[in-house]
Amino acid sequence: MHNLEQINGETAFVAYRKPGWHGLGQVVEEELTAESAIQKAMLDWEVELHPLYSSVMSADGVEVVPVEDKFAVIRKHPLLGERDALGVVGTRYTPIQNRAVFNFLDALVDSGSSYETAGSIDGGKKIFITMRMPNGILVDGKDKSDMYIFATTSHDGSFSMNVSLTAVRVVCQNTWRMARRASQYKHTIRHTANSNKSIAQARDVMQFSFQYGGFLQEQADKLVNTVVHPHDVDNFLSHLFPIPADIAGAMGKRPLEKNELKVITMLDNKKDTIKNLYHNSPGQQMLEKNAWRLFNSVTEYSDYYSTVRGSDTRRAERVVLAEGEVLKDRALDLLLQ
Repeated sequence: MHNLEQINGETAFVAYRKPGWHGLGQVVEEELTAESAIQKAMLDWEVELHPLYSSVMSADGVEVVPVEDKFAVIRKHPLLGERDALGVVGTRYTPIQNRAVFNFLDALVDSGSSYETAGSIDGGKKIFITMRMPNGILVDGKDKSDMYIFATTSHDGSFSMNVSLTAVRVVCQNTWRMARRASQYKHTIRHTANSNKSIAQARDVMQFSFQYGGFLQEQADKLVNTVVHPHDVDNFLSHLFPIPADIAGAMGKRPLEKNELKVITMLDNKKDTIKNLYHNSPGQQMLEKNAWRLFNSVTEYSDYYSTVRGSDTRRAERVVLAEGEVLKDRALDLLLQ
């Protein structure tokens, strides 16, 4: 399963050269422009706000009651030919249209950048775009990470438009967490009447420059130069998944309860999975046994192996929207100490 939007049997997703989630959507060989990405990802639609009403049924019939200060976000998709409701918002909410996000990215960057992916998820409630920057970072002379601008917005009021400069590994997005840490290279644009002004000012606010690449390169090189011994792996995982203080305090003093034993087993399983990925994952074999490889093992576990309700649906959405990144953040903090 996946959470990419399906429209008339096709997937609302486009990728340049490299296939996307589950091989779905269109993969194109020609570089994507804003217009071609919009068309191929089926994002050529807008949303409108309409007053919200509730139909109340009673013995006297049906009464239509207005819902004060609430509006429905309505989309009419040209390929579907009908309207659908994406969410309910308040009076301060102002839509940021799909084309406005693309126009923002076009105005934000200089020549040499190109669109890499675009699509919609959760039935059009969320859209995302990635644009590849001209230069990337090279870790240990062989592990290549491109630099991307990642933009996402919601049409259901669940979150603001977010734009960040991030590094994504060619295969598995292993430097996503690094990018999220660099707050001076992120920008949030709220869905309000001032959103157009915010978009116009965003380039100055974000201060995009390739000094950011140096920031990522410095962190990655530090991890590469940190040698990891077998006992370091166990020590790191013990700090990454510590036993809760109340359970740790009870150990050796009384028999542990069933639920406490279950917690310890769960933590041990997590540590064992990451340890196995560190030693045996095909994606890690090209790397030396250092902190960079250990960090990659955590990101691989988080993106592909950790238990998530909804299985592939939630896992795919979590990776694209940078949800559930706390584990990667904690891992990077520990490894950079």
